[in-house]
Amino acid sequence: MTTALDPDETISYLLNCEDLAVGSRIGGTVIVPRLPRADAPKLAFSDPRWPLPAPVIARGEFYGNDWADDPAIGMWAEAARADQDAARVAEEAAAGRGVVAIVATHKRVAVGFPAKFLGERSGKTWDPGDPVHLQYSVPAARVAGIAPVMLGRSIPAPTFDRVAFTDGSLLFVRKDPYERGAMLAKELNRR
Repeated sequence: MTTALDPDETISYLLNCEDLAVGSRIGGTVIVPRLPRADAPKLAFSDPRWPLPAPVIARGEFYGNDWADDPAIGMWAEAARADQDAARVAEEAAAGRGVVAIVATHKRVAVGFPAKFLGERSGKTWDPGDPVHLQYSVPAARVAGIAPVMLGRSIPAPTFDRVAFTDGSLLFVRKDPYERGAMLAKELNRR
């Protein structure tokens, strides 16, 4: 079932993560790329849409935020426990198989992807006219803030949008250099 935004919801942020892997470090255990759970929605395509992260990253043999220097990673969660908000968001984002976004409104932060992927319709891109399937939502009261951050050791350092949750967990979404997320949000808000 596709959950829609409420009529009074306006998208403040649409953090787009297309063709990139989702990863996480939860309780010290690294999982990258995160794959959809067995009970995740079945999409019209089953092949993930991301390049594989570097083996050293996939094995968890890195320090601090060095994962950010791997261009194959588009979203990363840091959490002490699997039940924390950032960990849950990353787990649910894997269901989008590389075509996913974090949608933030005044009511919630949600994992979304095009609803057309749930059917038999063809295509693997997110077009502005596509209805959004919200896979998972976190109430806005549990979000401490959203801000840009630079991570990693590269010069220039990659830029991410950091979603901080009140439970102490963090979600990082790689900045889209083309601002496609901002364009999608503008189109979706017109409805």
